[in-house]
Amino acid sequence: MLKLSRIGILLMFCQFNSLYAQRGDFILSVYADTYYSWDNSEPVDGWKQYVTQAARHNEFNINLTAFTVTYDDENLRGTITLQTGTYPFRNYAEPNPLGQIINEANIGFKIGEKNWIDMGVMGGHFGYESAFSLDNELYTQALVTEYTPYYQTGIQLSSQIRENLTLRAVVVNGWQNIFEGEPISGTGFNKSKSVGIAADYQYRDNIMFGYGNYAGNEGNETTGKKYRFHNNFVASYSGSSFSSALSVDWTRQELLTANKKGNVLFITWINKFDIKDFLSIGARYEYVADRDQILFSTIAPGFQTNIISGSINFYTSDHSAFKLELKQYYGEENIWTNGSQPVSNNNFMITGGFAIRINHITH
Repeated sequence: MLKLSRIGILLMFCQFNSLYAQRGDFILSVYADTYYSWDNSEPVDGWKQYVTQAARHNEFNINLTAFTVTYDDENLRGTITLQTGTYPFRNYAEPNPLGQIINEANIGFKIGEKNWIDMGVMGGHFGYESAFSLDNELYTQALVTEYTPYYQTGIQLSSQIRENLTLRAVVVNGWQNIFEGEPISGTGFNKSKSVGIAADYQYRDNIMFGYGNYAGNEGNETTGKKYRFHNNFVASYSGSSFSSALSVDWTRQELLTANKKGNVLFITWINKFDIKDFLSIGARYEYVADRDQILFSTIAPGFQTNIISGSINFYTSDHSAFKLELKQYYGEENIWTNGSQPVSNNNFMITGGFAIRINHITH
């Protein structure tokens, strides 16, 4: 009887798969991002401080290669992206090595006319920049992008409230987690789930406003519950030859080592000037202050810096680009170290990267 049931389930799945395969599109995508970077602080272990993108100093390397399969029809969708490179190695601090090769793995289904439910490993539900350098105004990402979730695991409800208003709500495994604690023994020390909402409002064809938040417990069995509340505000303008985006992020959290609360502030302003079809210039200013070291870990008394970045972007085709970026850090604290000693409050980096994405659609 059990064998017949399994056969029946298999036949139902094959029929379902055949039905949807006839209706939807499969998109196969290959992405590659290579780079060379020089960090003037010359880290002794070769890893640049405070970043996960283009993270190796004075060497040619692969930042991110990804292979993506996407399925999409009017009622069902799904994505799986496998990855490798210095970015996932540096950023995906998962207890299981399997977590480092998963960029996305999710499936979603439509409810009603304008609602979707997606479950699995997904991109963060708020923020402006992408983890893929080809999609951004500059080659590297801002620190606010690096220190808020690139990815999360859970369930998301998205709803098209009006033509110009989209809402999202999530329940996830925490702040940029794939697994909760140790996936083998199941004895992780923070099993709390976190929640968040986000909204995108298209004010005009070229002006958009966005808001997103996150609320969850970042403590463990030793520290007890320590709640984090993060807010992200974005306003963006996109013209025919100029685009600009301003984001303000504010985090409030109970400190892990004290019975008080601390704050983190990010202010990020990104601009892009299109000179020719094949040439653009990107510019970015950042202010970051984490006096209580909630998100940033440093041997200085606290983390504070200003960052000015400029990128010259050469688009070699519609799906590839070479970007050359200069970046200057300067601030109050000596956050740049030589081994275990703080040595400077400023730093300079130069990075060149080439990225390409090739898509193939099958019906």
